[in-house]
Amino acid sequence: MNRYCRLISCLLIPCAFCLVPPVFTARAQEDGGAEIARKVRGEMGLVPVPVPDLEPLEKAVRDQVGEAREMLRKSFDAMLAGRGQYGRAYLELGRLYHAYEMNGAAESCYRNAGILDPELFGWRYNLGYLLQSIGRYDEALRLFQEELVGSEYSYLLLIRMGECHRSLGRLAEARKAFEEAFALNPEGPAVLARLGEVALEQKRYREAIEFLETALSKGPSVNKLHYPLAMAYRGLGEYEKARAHLALKGIVGIQPPDPLKRQLDELVTGYQIHLLVGQRAYGAERYAEAAAEFQKAVDADPGRHGARINLASALVKERKYREAVAQLQEAVRLAPESETAHYNLGTLLAHLGEHERALDHLRLVVEKTPEDAEVQLVLADTLRDSGRLAEAFERYKVSVRLEPSQTSGWLEMSKLCSRAGQHGDAVKVLEEAHSRSPNNGVVKHALARHLAASPEPSLRDGARATDLAKSAFQSRSEYRHACTVAMALAESGRCDEAAEWQERSISIAGESGVAGPPLDLLKADLAYFLENRPCRVPLGAVSP
Repeated sequence: MNRYCRLISCLLIPCAFCLVPPVFTARAQEDGGAEIARKVRGEMGLVPVPVPDLEPLEKAVRDQVGEAREMLRKSFDAMLAGRGQYGRAYLELGRLYHAYEMNGAAESCYRNAGILDPELFGWRYNLGYLLQSIGRYDEALRLFQEELVGSEYSYLLLIRMGECHRSLGRLAEARKAFEEAFALNPEGPAVLARLGEVALEQKRYREAIEFLETALSKGPSVNKLHYPLAMAYRGLGEYEKARAHLALKGIVGIQPPDPLKRQLDELVTGYQIHLLVGQRAYGAERYAEAAAEFQKAVDADPGRHGARINLASALVKERKYREAVAQLQEAVRLAPESETAHYNLGTLLAHLGEHERALDHLRLVVEKTPEDAEVQLVLADTLRDSGRLAEAFERYKVSVRLEPSQTSGWLEMSKLCSRAGQHGDAVKVLEEAHSRSPNNGVVKHALARHLAASPEPSLRDGARATDLAKSAFQSRSEYRHACTVAMALAESGRCDEAAEWQERSISIAGESGVAGPPLDLLKADLAYFLENRPCRVPLGAVSP
């Protein structure tokens, strides 16, 4: 189940998936009331602050924002004696709007804080961080650069500047900013990760691996780094390591220490804060805690589907599958257009063996996202398990067309061919997979087994099977791989060597804790290689 579970993420956590923020509408008035606007806008150059519609929010949030507005109104009288307090009131209200993603109102408040008190700490960074989050990178850069002068947060600001340059495609400038941050804190995992990501984009794969591995060693739970690491290893042609890291990829990223952002996080109450805390617990693999927080988010706003999707994901980790199904069914009812809800429900139902129900949801997702190779693969697996083998084969073909490195798609196509007695087609599938990914050890091993022990004698090729099997063993020294080398040598008539490799297979199996019938079968094969000449595997004795 881990392979398929997709999470809806709170916006306050940088990750691969996003929660759609609440929709707020601006009223044609400004915060602080008409009297404040009339007195100060002309005199001080303040910008109007649109008042978001708070009705969609929980009562606790409405009260929180209302208190901040009242503080702003009260500070107007104090402003007549000096601007500082009024500027701070705008900054606080801006931070509150920012925390709840009311970005237009937050921006106006931050700008007014800067107009009233240009030296007020925090307004430039908060505004820059806001603009960065909505894609206005050049404006954010200017603010970060202004804040950098004499700042105690130089490390943080340089990282933010590098992020903006990178988002604008200016990799050289991004690298320079990250290197300056690295000079200030060479042990910082956040800057190490970003230097690695830039190196990856510049195709400096070994450098990328060095930075990313170091960053990961300092934060093993930061599983989002496994994806760029996989891409770097793929760039070097080290596909086994690439696949290993892809299997570990997650959604937990890494951020530099940011006390100003932490202040924003602490302002959030209700649904969003429970979603945020739950997401962090989930990323840290504290699934019971995550489920409890997601349940609180559901209780805070039962009409929103995102928390239910996340709650279901945590429940799956706790093996509470039926409870998870109930949450996903409600999520689908609340948001029938949600691809994530249908995808997670479909994969969970398939896991529970309810293939017909699963197919309804998975087919809907495929219709909406036909270019998603992973969805095609999951649909193919479900079709296979439901007995629709011809349709499954076609979906596997689509999945490997979209993502040729998707090993499982090729292997399943080959298995379906063998299952139908079409052993020649099974070999052709693996030959094509091997031609596309010649360093893929899993494909090499599967092809070697077919060439060594195919039920069709004309398909056997002992010499080539031996080369492929030994190459696969070098990348993954498991007992099954050693056994395949033995079968290939036996097909080549090299029986003594086959016996030696079979003994090696038995030794590795014993060290790995293999016992019982599997170990007995390995020993029986050893006896066969020792006693028979020729010693090739009998037709039909092994299923490739």
